[in-house]
Formats: sequence, structure tokens, C-alpha cells
Amino acid sequence: EAEGGAVVETFTPDGRQDRVAMHALGGGKYEAELKLDREPLAYRVRAGDGLTRKYTLTPVDGPAALAFHKTYRAPDYAGRKPETVTEKHGDLAGLEGTLVDLEVESSEDLRRAEMKIERAGETSVVPFTASGPRRQKAVVTLQTPGTWRLRLVSLATGIENESGPKYEIKVQPDGAPVVTLAEPERDLALALADTVMLKGSAEDDVGLARVVQEVSVTGRVKAAESVWNR
Repeated sequence: EAEGGAVVETFTPDGRQDRVAMHALGGGKYEAELKLDREPLAYRVRAGDGLTRKYTLTPVDGPAALAFHKTYRAPDYAGRKPETVTEKHGDLAGLEGTLVDLEVESSEDLRRAEMKIERAGETSVVPFTASGPRRQKAVVTLQTPGTWRLRLVSLATGIENESGPKYEIKVQPDGAPVVTLAEPERDLALALADTVMLKGSAEDDVGLARVVQEVSVTGRVKAAESVWNR
């Protein structure tokens, strides 16, 4: 061990100097923790009569997401056209079963990009694939609400942004259609040639593609598509 221990001498661009005592690990090894702000920090190590040359620590920003390009593709039965939006955040929201083509525009070239999704206490990872210069793309299915974080790893420095913001995944449940029959209000006994006027309503939170009427004759059910007057 060096007589008197070892210290790190630090130097800031504005001329400030400091000394940080190093902790002896044994076997002639020492360690110390330096706090790095936005400015470069020069340092050297002094141990006994030994003195290293100066080294410089330069702070570098990790990669960041500049924009999120989202294309929502609702289930076919919903009858909706794909919708594309570009936003500064990664929140996702749509009808249950919607596919989201998510493309992230990054501040620099990336070594790796992935989504870390948390749903109902379970964690899953969805990798991105390169889709263009500084663009990464993934496909997400909106099934269960949850949250997710974006993990980006810089190609040049290996620095990552794993502590980035948390985004929401909101899923709109697709409820069953509601059918209400207003007339007739009770069972009827009719002659063979009689007709019956049916009045009612059918509605759905997404929309109705068609209304099908089922008729039971002597225990056999027949389905026929009917046009109901509104």
C-alpha cells in the first residue's frame, strides 16, 4: 500500500480544485467515486511520491427519443381506417385488439432499442428493428392496459437511457352489442296469415356492421339478415 494512502486530485474548467481520498481495496488497489456534472472534469491520482498524468472525464448525453410515429390499425370488424399520428410522447391508446406500428425517431445511431412493457404484474420485452436512419420500429397489440419504458443504447458510446420516462398503454374494451325489443312486449298467439311488427333497438360502442334476426320454427332456429327501418 502507498504510504499515506492515495487521493484523486480533480480540476474543473473554471479553475476549482479538490482532493478525494481513495479507499484501499488491498493488493495495491484503490477506488474513489467522482461526481460528474455537465462540465468536463480533469483528474490525476497521487499515491506517496507517485503522480499520474491528468485524465479527463467528459459528460455525454445518452440517446433520446425525438418523436414517436404511431399508426393504429383497429380490428377489421370495427370498420376504421388506419390512423397515423406523430407525437413527442410514447403513450398508446386504442380499441382492444388494435395493432400499433410504432416507429421511434432517435437523436443518434443506436446499437439496440427495445420496449420494456409491464402488464398486470408481468414484464415483457419487445425489440425494435431498424426501419431507416435513426429510426426503429416495433409492432404492439393493445390487449391489456399497462405501462412501458423505452430503452435505447448508443452505437457510438454504449450509453443507454434505461431510466427514461414511463408511458401508458390504454385499452378501450369492446363491449357486446345491446339489443332491446320494445314491441311486442309479450308472447303472442296468432293465425298463420298474421304478421307482426317488431320494434326495437340495437347499439354497440364500436358500431354495428349488420343486424341479424333469428326465427325459431318448430324448434329449428333460422337466421336471416334483416333490414330494420330506423
